[in-house]
Amino acid sequence: MNTISDDSENSVLSLPLSEDVKRAFKLYREAVSAVELEVLERYAGQQVNIFAESKHLLEKRIKIPMRAVRQLTQGIFEWIFESRTTHNFPCNLTPDNKACLEHFVSHIVNRPVVEIRSYISEIENDAGLARHIVDTINNSKQRAYSDPVARFGRRLGWYALVRALKPRVVVETGVDRGLGSVVFTSALMRNSAEGHPGYYYGLEIDQKCGLLFTAPYSEYGEIIYGDSLETLMQIEKPIDFFIHDSNHSLEHERRELEVIQRKLADNAILLSDNGPRVLMEFAEKTGRKFYYFKEITQEYWHGGADIAVATNK
Repeated sequence: MNTISDDSENSVLSLPLSEDVKRAFKLYREAVSAVELEVLERYAGQQVNIFAESKHLLEKRIKIPMRAVRQLTQGIFEWIFESRTTHNFPCNLTPDNKACLEHFVSHIVNRPVVEIRSYISEIENDAGLARHIVDTINNSKQRAYSDPVARFGRRLGWYALVRALKPRVVVETGVDRGLGSVVFTSALMRNSAEGHPGYYYGLEIDQKCGLLFTAPYSEYGEIIYGDSLETLMQIEKPIDFFIHDSNHSLEHERRELEVIQRKLADNAILLSDNGPRVLMEFAEKTGRKFYYFKEITQEYWHGGADIAVATNK
């Protein structure tokens, strides 16, 4: 099944396009064809009737969602050529979404939004951190599938929470390249300079992960390699700040929360990067308040991730 007629394809490929663009277009067309076929297979053998009085509107109605398809297609091609990554997509928030994040954090920590905004501005303008991310990726073997850019997205909220709450022990399950690791330890570094020292534990099963977690950020924490359900048991100090970002099965997240429940400090805050469901259940079960933020990205086709928060404050 072809999504584009031969004449249309010839018109596209006759444009003054580079070979890379032509190859990307071919792969894109094949992928779209596969999706279209999958959709049409749902209607195989079915009699579908379009309301008789609306048939004359069909052409007009089809054009309406095509506006979104046009925007999505443009975003896909920009991403294909500008990005290298295959997961954990670095992104910027839209201005309105970032403003919502500032108020979201302000409400959780009961601090003025102007203070939260200053923390977010702090990391956005941290030239040393940005340079560390760019240089480390460019000088590594992972540069073929990692973007050498400092785009933090929802992690701006992670940073602001740590700056506002001044936790002594931060635990993150799931490290990947270590972007979250350096965001957290960057906040701990500034907290320490202000007289509020803290320590970061990153728990990661894959020993190839943690690329970005080197000096000076590694001076404010460590990565422990192994299954998070086992390595969590090695942390003896009360946990003030916990974030789940490891195995994204619901059952694994539930088991992590079961393990850490007896290790939490009195006013601990918990985050999930795995959607709201499990942490919301945990909050209800343990009498905590639950909050949720949805990321809206500025650049890509990607719909964005989220921040789920549970706290007893």
